[in-house]
Amino acid sequence: MFQDLPLQRWETTAARQQVAHKLGLPYTDAMQDWPWEAAAPERLGDYLQLYASASDDERVVLMEMMLQATTDQEEPAAFAHAWSQVKGLLDQNPTLHAWTVHYWCCWGASAEVGFEITPYLRTWWATHFAHPA
Repeated sequence: MFQDLPLQRWETTAARQQVAHKLGLPYTDAMQDWPWEAAAPERLGDYLQLYASASDDERVVLMEMMLQATTDQEEPAAFAHAWSQVKGLLDQNPTLHAWTVHYWCCWGASAEVGFEITPYLRTWWATHFAHPA
């Protein structure tokens, strides 16, 4: 049975600033896509560790960073390992991350046009939510 799609939830500036501070990363308001710009595949473990004790607002930001870090993994085995870790967090709280995943699914475009992780997220989506109309 599919879950109802929750109300839209996006990152907040305050949560971005808190995550940047906790991870020791630079932050300016001019960095419109900060989670994607700041994400580094080699720091995925740091994001996972912080996620465990983060607020929900911080978790939304961290999930953006983890999806970008997973997408940026250069080796197929590293990508698969990163995806399994991120997928586990998505499975724990699908409603919190529904709108983040919705964005990364690139609905309305072919999966090849999206991100490397798009096909995996579309498969994940199909187990939790109805296909968007």
